[in-house]
Amino acid sequence: MVGIPFLSVMGLAAAGTITVAVLIALPALRLSQGLPDAGSNPTSDTQRRAYDLLSEGFGPGFNGPLTVVIDATAINIDTSGKLASVLPVYLVLVVGLALLLLLVVFRSLLVPVTAVAGFLLTIAATRSGSSSSSSSRGTSGACSACRARHP
Repeated sequence: MVGIPFLSVMGLAAAGTITVAVLIALPALRLSQGLPDAGSNPTSDTQRRAYDLLSEGFGPGFNGPLTVVIDATAINIDTSGKLASVLPVYLVLVVGLALLLLLVVFRSLLVPVTAVAGFLLTIAATRSGSSSSSSSRGTSGACSACRARHP
């Protein structure tokens, strides 16, 4: 480090950046997916207040959206499950192809591995950020409504 004094500063900055990205991505470990319903609206919204009043008056599961033929709540749950099961395959494919492309272009191992790691940290941080904001708004109501109707 005597010959290159800025390396230690750059190394600390890189370590700090990675630490922050990992901390932001940690909530992705508790991610649950669901499609939004009126329970995901702000509490000041008229539709949200009506949703809450119906839940209180008639019990859990009453707000599960139903149509004449198809139970939309079940469709929402099926769609979320399907998306959750396909996402790892999609990520492996995209990350694998990106890694191969970057290996060919840069003819190096450090740059592609760093880029792929950054991409994965970004995906994890994005998913954890969206899950924490959606779970605070109550988008898990569809799943709880279905569980209440079909124990």
